[in-house]
Amino acid sequence: MLQFIPVLLASLLFTIAQAKYSDPGAMALYSCSYFSFLFDYTPITKDTYWEINCHYEPAFQTIAICLNQFDDGSYAERGFHALQESCSKYGSLSNLTQDYFEDQAKNGSQYLIQADSFNATADILHNPVQLNLTFVDLYYKSYVQFYWNFDFSQDTVAIVLHVYVVGILLMFVLVNLMKKFGLITKFKGNRVINAFRRYISLPALVGRKHTEAAGFWKVFTTLLPTRLDFFIIGGYLVAYIVMMSVHYNVAHDVIFLNKTEARIRYFADRTGIIAFVQLPLLFLFGGRNNILSFCTGLNFSSFIVYHKWIARIMVFNAIMHSAAWTWLERDYLPEMFADTYWKWGVVATIVCSLMVLFSFHCVRNTMYEFFLYAHIILGCLFVVGIWYHCIELGWMQWVYASIAIWAFDRLIRLVRIAYYGFPKATIQVVGEETMKVSFPKPSRWKSNPANHIFLYFGDKLRFFQSHPFTPVIYDDKIVVYIKVKKGITKKIYEQAVKTANGQITMRVGVEGPYGHSSPLHKYDRALLVAGGNGIPGPFDHAFKLVTDKNPTIASQKVKLVWISQSFHTIKSFLPELVLLKEKCPQNKALEVQIYLTRETPIPMYVSEDDFKDTVNKEKESVSDSFSLLEIDNVSVDNIKDFVHFSFGRPDLKSIIVDEFTEAEDCSVGIVTCGPTKMVDEIRELVAHNLNKCKGRVDLFEELELW
Repeated sequence: MLQFIPVLLASLLFTIAQAKYSDPGAMALYSCSYFSFLFDYTPITKDTYWEINCHYEPAFQTIAICLNQFDDGSYAERGFHALQESCSKYGSLSNLTQDYFEDQAKNGSQYLIQADSFNATADILHNPVQLNLTFVDLYYKSYVQFYWNFDFSQDTVAIVLHVYVVGILLMFVLVNLMKKFGLITKFKGNRVINAFRRYISLPALVGRKHTEAAGFWKVFTTLLPTRLDFFIIGGYLVAYIVMMSVHYNVAHDVIFLNKTEARIRYFADRTGIIAFVQLPLLFLFGGRNNILSFCTGLNFSSFIVYHKWIARIMVFNAIMHSAAWTWLERDYLPEMFADTYWKWGVVATIVCSLMVLFSFHCVRNTMYEFFLYAHIILGCLFVVGIWYHCIELGWMQWVYASIAIWAFDRLIRLVRIAYYGFPKATIQVVGEETMKVSFPKPSRWKSNPANHIFLYFGDKLRFFQSHPFTPVIYDDKIVVYIKVKKGITKKIYEQAVKTANGQITMRVGVEGPYGHSSPLHKYDRALLVAGGNGIPGPFDHAFKLVTDKNPTIASQKVKLVWISQSFHTIKSFLPELVLLKEKCPQNKALEVQIYLTRETPIPMYVSEDDFKDTVNKEKESVSDSFSLLEIDNVSVDNIKDFVHFSFGRPDLKSIIVDEFTEAEDCSVGIVTCGPTKMVDEIRELVAHNLNKCKGRVDLFEELELW
């Protein structure tokens, strides 16, 4: 998505550079031509307002004389250019010249009649009219403040919101670069920095829950942002509220019936424009092919948080815009629905409101496929709606930018899939509701630890569905472990279970890799904590760290902790653990610890004392008890001297604190991936115990949720 940034900047610069709605020449023209709307120049052959003004000489002369007289003619030239543009766009007159303008003003002055010499509502005019310049000046001031609201909304507000977003992203880019080049590890144990990280950048918003859904009754649920994300979103909201609240200057208004109607019209215009200003950001943060993720170090989940909040603000604006205009046109609603822009504006508002409603966590969590289909279909309908709503009104630069971002993202997805090809995958049932998907890897395809891919399965009805997985990468193949849920994964699992060997083959599409890789090689120590099926990412990190030939990390200590409920998950991953053992140099400080939380040691290998119930307490290592477990001719016996097995739930606090204590003034990089409760607990423990490590500590959560 590197191309998206120029698209976004081009839209912003185009908006700022284009002619202002409150251009003095245009305001003078509108003020002079306003009275033509009150006069009856019929019967003539032209029908529309600007066709009358541009083609009927008395009407044209009235405007030309007014522009030459108003403010001693200081706006005459700019007023002519505005008239030239209006006649070309709306009056079917494209060859208007300055000489013609001057000649009409001169000739018309010979036939002027005074505005108070006829009945404006009854008399048909055949002469130019000498307008009251005092009234023209009142309308000029009203038009200036009315159209200034347009410029403020599309220029000032756009700049403020985009500069705020760019500033936040640059902050993340700076921190990410410092991490990638190892500079961040130089900030050792600074109390001020640690205090900021403990209370602001690391914790969940309230309590512990961040990746785990918060709510009540298991229906009203939501994912809470981190405290830092909360402040970032809060800053954006403050900027938005301030921009929505200031400069409603209607003191000199004579255009509208009363000040209340003027304020509501100003509010209606501003809410609509600000909604469009945010569209490119909305599409940018919701795309997969986001170069910002690589630059900032933020994962897709963080950008989805920002995407959702910008969407909520945008939809709120759209609803307020629609409500305000409904009130303004309350007496003419049947006529308004005859206009294309009005009908499609209503459609766009309803559609985007439904998109937000269907995006609530309780819907995504219980009916993900419904959410996915609804989001795609309604998203397309929304784009159609805003197109037809604005194609005549203006502000299409924001629509063009949004469509460009969306279309480019979809195009790159197709390119990525085609680049990898459609390999034949072997899908094997390896545990209770767990599948192992293996397929060949082209030599040209590159990936880093913790990158994720989207898999498309060759199912006739659901081939267009894609699901994200963290793969285990080998030289010649890719392995993905899938925890079976609803939808396509359950359907494939049921197909595989029915076979004699629990295995089927199927074509798959591979889209990726996505995400960024945590720079653990820049830290003195690496602690990798995985839970359940979250092992592939941390394992991939461990594998790369122990096989890296770089002498600068030869002395790095790596600890891989895997927390699993039962033998089944361990059994399915045996070949990878054996490979890790074989590839690990003898002088490499690697420790692998596996905790089995719902298994009991086999009596023939463990003494009776070891069976006493010690809830949440680690039990003795009993590697020998797994000698009967094997898969693909690989037995646990192959790793019993390499992996330390323990039973019961681990004391995560002790693991974290011990790591910090042993590190002394060394830097520590921590990676977590697994169940949401575990990930949130580790986040809390790291935040609360930062001061126990004299060196730099950084936490990298590689659990993707949206």
